[in-house]
Amino acid sequence: MATIRLRADVLKKLQEMHALNDSTTARAIGVDRSTLHRIKDGATPSAGFIAGAVLTFGVPIESLFSVIEDDATSTAA
Repeated sequence: MATIRLRADVLKKLQEMHALNDSTTARAIGVDRSTLHRIKDGATPSAGFIAGAVLTFGVPIESLFSVIEDDATSTAA
């Protein structure tokens, strides 16, 4: 199974470009700050988080998130 991960370095740059801190970023995305921190630390984001982040920053999904394939997925293909 594949996992979606936030590109935290890209998010940080976007926050800096828009002068947003974690609290305002979380509010804009539609989550609380603790959820934002968990996802920045590697937790799998929900569909709502992904949609909120992409809409908030107006960037393509692939610029802000990456798909990580596990070994079973890559060997089955």
